Amino acid sequence: MLKWGTGCMKIVGEIKNIYRETIKEHFASAAVFMLAMLIYAVNCGGTFNSFYNGILGDILNGSAFSLIGLSLGILLCEAFYLYKKNSDSQYKPFNAKTTAFYIIASLVAVLAFGQNYVVVNTDFVKEYLGDKSTLYTGLSADIFVFTLITLLCLSVFFFYKRSNENFEGYAAKAFCSLMKAELVYAIIAIGSALIVFAFDELIFDTYRLNLSERVQILLIGLVQFPCAVMALSRTKDSISQFGKIVLTYVLTILESIAFVIIYVYIIKILITWKFPSNEAFSILTGLFAAGIMIWTMALGCSQGFIRKYIRIMPFIYIPFIILQGMCLYMRVSEYGFTKSRYMGLALIVFEIVYFGIYTYRFFSEKDIISSVLFVIIIAAFIMLFFPKINMYSVVTASQRAVIEKCFKLGDDADNTLKSRAYEAFHAIKKDGGFAGNKYLEKKLSDEQIDILRSYSDISDDSSSDTFYVYSDRNVDKIDVSDYDELYYINKNYGSFYDESLDLNYDLEMLPLYNGDEVIGIVNLKPLADKFIELDKKDLSMESEHASELINEPVELMDGGILIISGLDFRGDYYDADCIKYIDLRGYVLK
Repeated sequence: MLKWGTGCMKIVGEIKNIYRETIKEHFASAAVFMLAMLIYAVNCGGTFNSFYNGILGDILNGSAFSLIGLSLGILLCEAFYLYKKNSDSQYKPFNAKTTAFYIIASLVAVLAFGQNYVVVNTDFVKEYLGDKSTLYTGLSADIFVFTLITLLCLSVFFFYKRSNENFEGYAAKAFCSLMKAELVYAIIAIGSALIVFAFDELIFDTYRLNLSERVQILLIGLVQFPCAVMALSRTKDSISQFGKIVLTYVLTILESIAFVIIYVYIIKILITWKFPSNEAFSILTGLFAAGIMIWTMALGCSQGFIRKYIRIMPFIYIPFIILQGMCLYMRVSEYGFTKSRYMGLALIVFEIVYFGIYTYRFFSEKDIISSVLFVIIIAAFIMLFFPKINMYSVVTASQRAVIEKCFKLGDDADNTLKSRAYEAFHAIKKDGGFAGNKYLEKKLSDEQIDILRSYSDISDDSSSDTFYVYSDRNVDKIDVSDYDELYYINKNYGSFYDESLDLNYDLEMLPLYNGDEVIGIVNLKPLADKFIELDKKDLSMESEHASELINEPVELMDGGILIISGLDFRGDYYDADCIKYIDLRGYVLK
């Protein structure tokens, strides 16, 4: 009991210290954030949304959201002030330049957050904007996202500079402090939830009062925000032995295992000479996102041999960029750019820049990894706003080429191109932003837009990514005079039915079954290629071209023939495992 009491007192002491330091160094940002949470708590459940046609609710929620932005702007000012105060004894916190910086940072933050709430959430603004509402909503979101990224990256940068650590050491300490701080918040949040639950069950039901939600919102302002800020701002405490083990060994080993799996996958690609699957890009993206944090933090607390290995981990990842490029190229070359593909390209460029910075850091031993924070800010600006090469301009330029090609060919355009033209039109409307809207309004006539919309039926009937090809025929009689055995087969293969079978490999040696017994081996690869070619040419599966493909018996590799009565292939054109599954019906003669 004594140890338990001592532990509780220690936790209480930590909380008191956190609050004391927060009040001392980050009072303004914490107070403004708390005010925002208080407003949210008051209007929780839409308490005031019915007043004055919802205007009062919008004012409260909009004010709270704007105050969150203001708190982050003030946090940046506080981080800058604390850094300059520690590093420059001659620093004057309220001269003309610094005062202007404080005002501009706070004003930009509150306006960026406030305008986003007004444009996205208020009905009267949407009605005023009319058909342009979606465009302005997208622009508003871009301004909000860029401002948020800038505020957070600059705040972290000044926190790091204040710490007098190298960036890796700061990252490791900040992460461990953040986990410890969030644990304190989690304990308080769970405890308060249990108290409210007990009160509801035993004394008075507060469901209609939204008491539980209001308490949790207030705790975000009272505990979570101050804890998070203090974790990032004050990194004086050394990392515990447990933290060092987790960062240096546990996470590093897990990341290394993932590296091994990817290299095995690359070997498989080289052996089978097949393009990587679509899922590979997202897996590699997650691997990089985790890796950049893991090896950065691990370098901040590791020593000896393991440190030497961790230092080369980024170089082990570099070949994966080629794999990402292959995945992206397959999609872009066929379907052009969309927002997600543009972001994929931006990620690859960011990775190249990062590894360039890291390579310089590796050989020069200079503490320059923090410059990645500025790379993130610059990349966000280029992606969202920079003329000609922002995501909207690139998507529009990429997709308009398909539309213009379709109109240039006129009646000679096939259904595949018409389908792609409609999809390009849809992509420009959805992802083109103001650049796309300008193209549609200025470069295309109403008649051309109507023509593109008429292609929607063609697009619905044909899939750009996937295919389903099939053929059936009646087998009225079979000549068995030269054979001793006749088997009927009706077998489904592939990921939906037999996950142990790799069709991309086994299509050339497909086993034929009678129950569980293998009665023959057949090569269906040539037949599959012919079926897919028919689909690419937009030839109907009910046509004589399809039925002719299965008229002739197929020789078995171990003797005998396969007479096909029905054959279905399903798959994805641009997946490494092109054929996903097969439905085969027919007869085997041995």
